[in-house]
Parts: sequence; C-alpha cells; structure tokens
Amino acid sequence: MAVSQTSNPIGGWHIYHINLVGAKILATGDLADYPTLGQDRRAIYVSFNDFAAGTTFAGSRLLLLPKAKMYGGAPIGSFWYFLIPTLDSLQPANVMNPGDNPRAEFVVSTPNFVNSSCHGLTGCNTLIINAVSNPLFVSPITPPEFSQVTISTVHSYFLPPGAVQPGCTSGPCLIDTGDVRISGEVTYASGSLYGALTTDGTGSGKGEAHFMWFQVKPFLNDNNNTVCPLSGPFANKCPDIIGAEELNEVCYKCTSGFLNAGSEYYPTVQPDPEGNVTVVFNYSDDASLFPSAGYSSNRVTQALGDMHDAGKSLQAGLALYEVLDPNNLNRWGDYTAAAVDLTPGTMPSFWIAGESSRTITTFQTAVGRNAYTSVNQP
Repeated sequence: MAVSQTSNPIGGWHIYHINLVGAKILATGDLADYPTLGQDRRAIYVSFNDFAAGTTFAGSRLLLLPKAKMYGGAPIGSFWYFLIPTLDSLQPANVMNPGDNPRAEFVVSTPNFVNSSCHGLTGCNTLIINAVSNPLFVSPITPPEFSQVTISTVHSYFLPPGAVQPGCTSGPCLIDTGDVRISGEVTYASGSLYGALTTDGTGSGKGEAHFMWFQVKPFLNDNNNTVCPLSGPFANKCPDIIGAEELNEVCYKCTSGFLNAGSEYYPTVQPDPEGNVTVVFNYSDDASLFPSAGYSSNRVTQALGDMHDAGKSLQAGLALYEVLDPNNLNRWGDYTAAAVDLTPGTMPSFWIAGESSRTITTFQTAVGRNAYTSVNQP
C-alpha cells in the first residue's frame, strides 16, 4: 500500500508492506487475486479473492486499515479483516465528496463465479450490498460490524461473449471481456452507490457484450446494540444495513434492436455531487472499430433507464489486437477508471482513463477530462 504524503502525487509517499501470511490472513501458497480499494473518512478498505494453494477459491478477504495512521506515515498496528466465503470480487465504495460522511462503508458485489447461473443460460439478477461499521479495531469487545442485503436488478446479466474486432468475428482472437463482476470502482455519492458491469446484452449466447450501470440507495438502522452498547464511547457506531433500493439502472444497448451494433465492455461509472454521471468503457466492432476507449454522460435529469447518447471516443484503436495466453484468452489492458474533480472554485468535472489497441501485441492508455460546459449538453 502506498499513500501520498501530500496532495501532490509526484511528492513523497508512505509505503506499507503487509505480510498477509505473517498476519495469518492467508496460508502459505495462497494467491491474493484481483485487489480492490475503497475509502471513507475513517479507513482504507482493501479486498481480494483468496485462492487456496493458488487454485481453489476460498472466499474474499476485506482488510480494514486505519486511514489517519497511514496518511501520517505511522505504523498501522492491529487491524481487523473479514473472510466472506460466499462472495467474490468485492468492490469497497470510495467516498470522494468532502460533504459526504456515511455512517458505514458499503461494499458491493455480484454472485459472479460463486453462482453458476451467472455464467449460464438463466443469468443472474441480484446485487449484494454489504455494510461495514465501526471499522477501526480497538477492542475485541466492540469489533467492526458486517451486515448484508441482496436486492434484485431490473435486467438479468449474463457472462459476456468475447468482443469482435475487424478481422476477427470468432475464435480465440475475440477480445476477452471478463465476466459479470463489477470490474471498475464503486462510488458513494449523496446517499447512493454507483457501479457497473459487463453482460451479454440479450442473453447468454444470443448477443454481444454490453454494459449495465446502476444507482442504489442503501438504508441503515441506528445501531446493532449487541455489538455496540447504547452508552459509552462506541454508542451508535454499529449500524447495520437493513435494505437497499435501486434508483436507476441502464443496460446500454441491451436490446435485440442493437444486435450487430458492436461490443461495449469494462465500464466504470462516476457521479458528481449533483448526480450527473460519466461512464467510461471499451468498445469495438467487426467493421472498422478496433478495441477503443469511449465515454458517455447523463444529466441527473435524464429519464431513468436511458442514456442520452451513443457515447464519444476517448481514444480510437489502431490495430487488431491478439495476444493469447495459455488459456486462449485474448487479455489486454482491460480496465477503465473514472474520478470526479471537486477542485474548489470550479464546476465538478470527470477525469477518465481507458486503453485501446496500438499494435497486434501492444495497447495504449488515454486520459481525458469530461465536463458540462454548455446548457445544451446532456
């Protein structure tokens, strides 16, 4: 873990080495795969999938690290962690707006490979919303509290097919689009959680890769009195999640009318304080579009379940990309990123990043900025 000493990223850093085996979080030979990161005012949350002996999925681990100590370069000391054996690829939420201060950290996931239906013909239609309260481990008498609810999505989502590209419409040259985990970060903003995933747009084996993004409002109770007493220093610091409501869900081009319209995959959605969003993603088709990076935006006043436009190009792909690994998966720079810019004195804007193909064996990264600068924009 590396934490910058100031707000200047080219300045000094505090670097922490956490020995997971020495801390008895992992056994010798285990693989910590697919690390994710979230943070709120109290803690930094790191999760990863634990593969016992490097091969057998043993659950997801969630580390709760003290933010103030790490920002100050102090020793971490004792910290708490959870093992969640029934979930994979957890995405702890990032709380970016200084005006937001949720009473718990939220962690979002899909069943992905722990539920075979997600990769089958029936698909999955649930989101798992977890809450972590009282995250700073002080005493075994008042440990951190973990709670969970499951909600339904409007659309079912399916294991996405490989993405086409010019010169490749089938076989191992298809671009690997991953699975139905939430591949980009989850953000908490103004009481809502925002996340996105890749899916087969019209059902398993029937369509092309498209993406789905969602906005979910979680609900907490006042306190778990069993964990945190009603009086004393831990009073009312252990709320549980008791429900969640999906406020918006957009499945981009996920209709039969968009068959043969190309593929969109690896999305990341980011809101601003008003609730406007930008989604950055990859796209390609079999006619003229090599693997590229693009983005699309929605005003908060846009009709629910819809996107304003077909998106804009961030960086166009230049060539057919084909690098086969031993599993015949055409893996590449397959992740996107988005962050909201809340610089004081300016209107909020979005920084986005994505990859596109450069040559048959290399890809390139583009970083761009998206802002609403005109009243006639979406």
